[in-house]
Amino acid sequence: MPGPNSTSAGQASFPRTNNSSASTPATANVPSTQPRLRAKRRNVWDKADEILLTIGKEFNSFAHFLEVIFYNRISGVPDPRTTRNVRAVAAFLGGETNVTMATIINLLYNHPQSRPERDSPDFLLYFPPPDISSPRDINCARPALSTWALQIVGPELRRQTWDLTQNDPTDPTDTTQLRASTNGRAKNIRLATWDAFGRVSIPRIASTYKRRDSGLWYVTECCGAPTMNGVTVLRKRRPHNAVQVGAISCLTLSRNRYASGYLALPLAVWQFACRTHIDEKRVFSRFGFTVHDTTARACLDSLTESSMSDLRASVAEGIVNGTMYWQLVLDNVQEYCRQRDHRLGREDVLKVGTAATAILLEDFCLHLAPSRAVPSTFSDLLALDRKRASLPVSLTARAIWPIVAAFCAAYPASAFRSRSARD
Repeated sequence: MPGPNSTSAGQASFPRTNNSSASTPATANVPSTQPRLRAKRRNVWDKADEILLTIGKEFNSFAHFLEVIFYNRISGVPDPRTTRNVRAVAAFLGGETNVTMATIINLLYNHPQSRPERDSPDFLLYFPPPDISSPRDINCARPALSTWALQIVGPELRRQTWDLTQNDPTDPTDTTQLRASTNGRAKNIRLATWDAFGRVSIPRIASTYKRRDSGLWYVTECCGAPTMNGVTVLRKRRPHNAVQVGAISCLTLSRNRYASGYLALPLAVWQFACRTHIDEKRVFSRFGFTVHDTTARACLDSLTESSMSDLRASVAEGIVNGTMYWQLVLDNVQEYCRQRDHRLGREDVLKVGTAATAILLEDFCLHLAPSRAVPSTFSDLLALDRKRASLPVSLTARAIWPIVAAFCAAYPASAFRSRSARD
C-alpha cells in the first residue's frame, strides 16, 4: 500500500513543499535528472555559427567560400556548380529574395570592421583613381569598395559625356553639333542659323542635360549646388543650374570640338556682337567656354549667307504675289580696328564700308484709318521698277515735293493721332 509520500505509476514526481520551518529551500531547486526529449530551439545566430563551423572545416576561409559561391562561368568550360548553387546565386543577384544586394553592400560598407586603422596603409586609400591604386591591392573592405565604385562610375561618366556630344537621335530639332560653316563634303550636318540661336536658353539646356546625362548632372550638382540641412538650395544671384550648364558645356566641347551647339558657339557670336577684346576671346576659348574667334567669324559668314538667301526668297515671293514690303536702309560705317586683331598686322587700321539693313513692314494697315488702308501703299514694287529704269537719278527735292504734299493732304496727321488714341 503506497505511503503518503509515494506516487502512482505514470505520474511525475515533484517534491512537496512544506510551510513548516523544518523544510529546507535546497530540496525545491533540485534539477530533474530525466533527459530533455526536445532540442533547444536555435536562433539565426546559432544557425550561422554552425554554418561557419562547417565552412571552417571544408574551406580555407570564409572569403574562399564566397569566391566559390559566386563563381563566374567561363565560356567554353563546363560549369562545375550544382543546380542548387546556381539557383541560389541567381535568385540573390536577380533581386528575387527579401534581402537584396543593396542591403548587403550597405552592411559591408558601414560595418565597423571594414574601416582601416589610422596607422594602416589603407587608411588614405579612399576613392583613389586607377593610376594610384587598384581594389585588389586594398585589404580593408570600405576603401576597396570606394575604389571599386569610383573606377566603375568614372568610365561610365566618360561614356555618357561622349553620348552627350552627339546629336540626340530622338529629337530631329536637336542642335548639339551645330557647325559654323561647311565645305559641302560632309552630309547631314546642321548649320548655324538665327532660329537655332534664338532657342538657346539655360533652362532648356539644363533640361536636356538632365534627360540625356542624368549621371553627369547629378555629379556636377553634388559639386556645385549649395545645401542647407541636407536640402539643395537654389540661389538667386548665382544659381547652380547655370553653373552646371557652363561646366558640362565646357566638358562636351573638350571631348568633341563639334559639340558647340549647347553654349560655346552662341557665346562666341555674342562676344563678337559685344566687341569683346581679342585677348578675352582667346582666354574663354582656352577654358572651353566658347569656340575660337575664327570659328565665330565663319559662323557669322554662314549666318549672313543664310539671311541673304532668305531675303532673296522672300523678295522673289513678294514680286510673284504683287506685294513686297521689304525696305532697305543704307548707312556708311567706320570701324577702327586695333593691331593684331583678326588677320591684321602690327598697325591699326580704319575700315570704311557700307552697311545695309533690310526691314520687313508688318501690320502697317493698323496704323492707318480703316477706310484709308491701302495694301499697296507701302509696297516696294514700284520702287523696284523705277530702279530698273534708272528713274531715281532724276529725283530731286523739288520733284518729290508735290508727291509728299499730296500724301499729307490725303492722310492728315489727325488721322494717325486718332488711330493711335483708339489703340
